[in-house]
Parts: sequence; C-alpha cells; structure tokens
Amino acid sequence: MLKTGRSDKHAGRLILAGIILVTVIAFSGVLQSGFTDWDDDTLLTENPDVRVLSFENIQKIFTSTYVQTYIPLTVFSFAVEHALVGYKAWVYHFNNLLLHLGVVVLLYATGRALGLRILAAGLGALLFAVHPMHVESVAWITERKDVLYAFFYLGALYGYLKYLPTGCRRKYFLAVFLGLLSILAKSMALSLPLILFVLDWMQERKFSRWTFLDKLPFFLYVVPIAGITYAIHSRIPEVSVSQAVLTWIWSLTFYIRKFFWPVALKPLYGYATPVSLSHPEYQIALALFVLIAISLWLGRRHRWYIFAWLYYFLSIFFLLRFDHARDLGIVADRFMYLPSAGFCLWFGYCAERLFIKTRLSLWLRGASVLLAGILFTGLSVMTYRQVGIWKNKAMLWERLSEHFPDKAVAYNNQGIAFYEQGDFERALDLYNRSLAIDPHRARVYVNRGNVYALQQAHAKALKDYAAAIQLNPDRKEAYLNRAGVYRSLGRAGAAMADLNRSLKLDPGFVKAYQARAMLNFDRQEYRAASADYTWLIEKLPASDFLYTQRGLCYRALRQFGKAQMDFTRALKVNPTNVLALMNRGNLYGMQGRLEPALKDLNAAIALSKDNGLLYNDRGVIYGMRGDYARAIADYDKALSLNPHYAPTYYARSLAYRAMHETEKALTDARKARALGLEGLDAYIDTLKQ
Repeated sequence: MLKTGRSDKHAGRLILAGIILVTVIAFSGVLQSGFTDWDDDTLLTENPDVRVLSFENIQKIFTSTYVQTYIPLTVFSFAVEHALVGYKAWVYHFNNLLLHLGVVVLLYATGRALGLRILAAGLGALLFAVHPMHVESVAWITERKDVLYAFFYLGALYGYLKYLPTGCRRKYFLAVFLGLLSILAKSMALSLPLILFVLDWMQERKFSRWTFLDKLPFFLYVVPIAGITYAIHSRIPEVSVSQAVLTWIWSLTFYIRKFFWPVALKPLYGYATPVSLSHPEYQIALALFVLIAISLWLGRRHRWYIFAWLYYFLSIFFLLRFDHARDLGIVADRFMYLPSAGFCLWFGYCAERLFIKTRLSLWLRGASVLLAGILFTGLSVMTYRQVGIWKNKAMLWERLSEHFPDKAVAYNNQGIAFYEQGDFERALDLYNRSLAIDPHRARVYVNRGNVYALQQAHAKALKDYAAAIQLNPDRKEAYLNRAGVYRSLGRAGAAMADLNRSLKLDPGFVKAYQARAMLNFDRQEYRAASADYTWLIEKLPASDFLYTQRGLCYRALRQFGKAQMDFTRALKVNPTNVLALMNRGNLYGMQGRLEPALKDLNAAIALSKDNGLLYNDRGVIYGMRGDYARAIADYDKALSLNPHYAPTYYARSLAYRAMHETEKALTDARKARALGLEGLDAYIDTLKQ
C-alpha cells in the first residue's frame, strides 16, 4: 500500500508538471502583452489608489467599489505589485498566469479529493488549463479578479473536502477563511456555500441540521459582501415576460455552446434581435435547452453528470440575464472561467472510463490517445492564438471593431491605441474614419488635434480643438491640449487662459495643474509654479518628478534650503533621478560642501554618462577643490559631448589660468565669447597682459 501511495504521488506530480508545461506554452504570449484601455486604466494605470501602498489607500481600497464592483483584494494585489515593480505590464501578466496555474493545480487536487483517479483528474485539469474560453480571464490584466477569486474558491472547496471525512476544525476554518478571500476578490464567489451543498451530495453526506449550520459562516460574509456589487447592478427587466424568458434561456445555453464548441470567441458579444422565436438564435437556444433538460432526466442516476450541471448552474445563475438594458455585452467568456470546472472534471471522469474500457484493445487505446492528443493540441493552439487578441490596445480594438455596435467609437479607440504606439498616420486615418461616420464627437476632434499637434500642424490642431469646444464647451481636454499648442507658438497668455478654463471646469484636473506649473516656470513665475507643484505633490506624493520641479522653482527663487529638501525627497522616492542628483550636488557646491557634491555628481554621471552638463558641473567642483587637472579632464569630456556650450569654455579657461597656462586660457575665453557668452571683455584683456 505504501508503494502504491508513493507511486500515485509520483505519477500525480509528473502529470501536473506536464499540464503546467503545456499551459505555460499555450499562454506564453501573455508575457509580451501590455495594458489595455478596457478597465486596465480605471483599475490600475490611472487609479491613484494603487500608486501608494499606504494605510489610507488600503483603507480606501477596502471601502470603495471600482467599475461598479466590490473587488478590494484584487485592487490591493495591484497596489502591492505597483509598490514592487511600478507599471511593468509583464509582471502583472506573469502573476495572472501563476494564479491560473494555481487554479489548475487546485482543480486537480479537488478532483482527487472527490474520488477521481489520477488520469481523470489530470485530464479534467488539462482541459481547464488550455481551454480557449479561459484566455480572457488570464490574458486581460483587469480579470485578475477571475483567477484570484477562483484560486481561493477552489482552495476553500479542497479544504472543505478534507474537512468532511475527519471533521477537522482547522481544515474547516481554513475553508471559511479562503472563502472570505475569494468573495473579496470577486463577487462571483457568492455561489460558494451552494457548491458546498453539492460537495456534500457528491460525498453522500447525510443531510442534517449540521449540514446547514456549517454553511452559515459562509453565508454570513458572502451575502453582504456580494450584495454590495449586486445592489449596483440589480434592476427590474424592461422587457416582456416572453422576451425575458428567451433571453435567460439564450444566455444559459450560450456558455454551453461556447464551452463545447469554442470557435469565434470574441472579447465582446452582441445579442440577437428581435428577441423572439422567429429568430434562429432563440430557436437554437430553446432546442438546446430542451435537450439539456431531457439529458438531465435520462442521466439523473449518473452522479458526475449531474454534478457538472449543478456546479455550472449554481456558479453562474446570478449572471444569467433577463434583458440587455444598460449593458454593451450581456455574456462574456470570462463568466465561464470557474463555472466550467464541473464540466472539466466530468470530462476527465468520462475520458478515463473510456480509456479503461478500451485498455484490452491496443488499437482502441492507441486511437483514444491519438484523439486526446489532437483535442488538446487543437485547444492549445486556439488558446495561443486567442492570447494575441489581448497583446495591446491596438490588437484588442482591431478585434473589437469587427463586432462593436458603435463603429465611430471603435475607430476612435483603435486610433488612440495606435497613437500611443507612435503610429500617428494610422491613428489619423482611424480618427478620420470615425468622424466620417459621426462628425459630432468632440472627443475625436481632440484626439485628431493631438496628432496634428505632434506633427507640428498647429493650424489644423487649433481648428480641431476649436471644433471640439464648439461641440462641447465643457471638454476640459480640448482647452488643455490647445494650451499646449499655444505654448509651442509662444502665445503664453492664450495658453494660460485655456489652462485656467480647464481648471475651472475641473478644479482637480491634475494634467492641467502640471501644464500650468510648467508654463509658469517658462514665464519665470516661479512662485506661481511652486504653488501648483505643491498642490500636485499633495495629490501625488510619490512623484520624484514633482519634487524635482518644485526644487528647481525654489532654487530660482534662491530658497536654497527648500530646494535642497525637495531634491532630497525626490531622491528618496527615486535614487536614480539624475536631475535631482545634479541640482543637489550643485547646491552642496554652493555651500562649500565639496565631498557630498562630488558624491552626487559621480552618482549622476554613473547613471547618465553622455550628459555633458554633469561633467561641466563636476569640473567646477574639482576646480573649487584646486584639482585643476581633473577639472580640465571633465571640461574636455563635457566639450566632446557638447562642443558649443560657452560656459564650459569659460570654466576651462579659468582652470588653465589657475595652472598658469595663459595662452590656453585666452583661447578658451575667446571661444566662449564667440559662442555668445557676454561680459568677458575685461577678463580677456587681463589675460592678454
């Protein structure tokens, strides 16, 4: 028995290793994928709550909803990742894939705990692992909530199954705790206590008072937590009873059709109209529904078949729709992620039973292995291709534009994706196509104006921004971006007026404050600029850029103490901030603190070896130390990088003069004057004497 147990464990590990390898290959494309503008921006890239991992932000995460859902653990996971790696997209994708692999392993373990043999559990886990319908949940960063809730959900199921035969309280409370984490990741975990009843039935547990009591803790947290999300989305169907029933049947059978025939998978599905039996879609749905009902009746004695359907229905029934009001898509691949687990385990059970029945025939065994190989190879290839849809915004919107009901919006969003990739011509073409369909969209004029602005086509850009403002006088981005064009044209007054208008429309508009601060700095209005940077720092305290910019304002105002503090704060946030190192080093030099000055400038040069200003500034510090040879070496390097920078010639002239090399000093002084440095006549006359 001991040998058999060890052999089973070894075989199980080998099977899991193979499943993991196949899954990683099928999903390998996610590691080259980026962020999308489909909720990735709202939840992560533009979400201020994840940018700083502070007690205040964590408290806000756990007391707020995002994209109309209560998913605090998911958002918290983004905040932790951001604190560790910033916005490196591959890390978020890698963690999604890791969680998916964890779900696969837990599904295998759950299948084993339910009594499946190693082969059956392995085949079920493999089907779940590489099914193309699951790509959306893994390859879309936003759907972290799917893989995260599923991981804890299956962990809770496994813990509960281990608790049942022994009554071990530790395993029971582990299941309760993991269930809590699951519902905090996504409200679809609402089904957990219902599935626990299904597990009781599968394990032939006698139903008693305790059968209901041990589900009570799950209900106590599942219902109120899930209620936060479902209260937002609950509504009375705005259709007739017959339409409501048909829509519900269609959505129920939609997932079955896509799971068993996963072709033409899309990020967005429409619904068939009219909603009536005159439409083939609803005829097919009703026929399939009847067939399912008949099959359940005929298969009522087959425990695994009934289990698969109970698991599916109890996991998804609250997402089955009666109407399509308010929503762009009433069904989605991601909703089938965990509800498909029962079908996967049932498949494994059936496949293994078939293999056992054919094991006496070498030919049949070979044929069954070949068929399994073809099936899983085909699914893996489909999954690999499906991953490509989520590679970036452009790929996603290219696919979405094929099915998106509002083509003008689809072309605009696709244009934004190409704009962000730097493909301005394709972006311009898509904006033009969008405006050709609907010439009354202010946002598209703003976006096209941005392309013209980058192409230095200022007149066209100003015309588009004006059109956007005429269509929507409250479009704050139009004023902001027009201000940028005015700034490029040297029309500072017009730029300032537009920035003030945008801030009047939105007093919390961060980008407008940044633009106004930079414009004030250009105009040498350093107090006004520093005030704007102070407001920005209160909103974005983790920005080394803002501390550096305010430090430059304080330096211009000769408030050197405040400037030095800001440069130090910037370096605390980002020790590789070259501009902060350079300016703090120069301030140390002004104070006569030459060693700290050299330390900062050495660090800056190590980070930016081709920056001539850094060598110039370090040369000045060496000169202050009397180390003229090193100073001249730095000036030589600075001039090799920037041969037209007059102050370096003057600084080298001073060093040569200190070394009594008057001719070289005179040559450099004349070169500095020729390059436009003023006030050198008296100095040059002195050198001539």
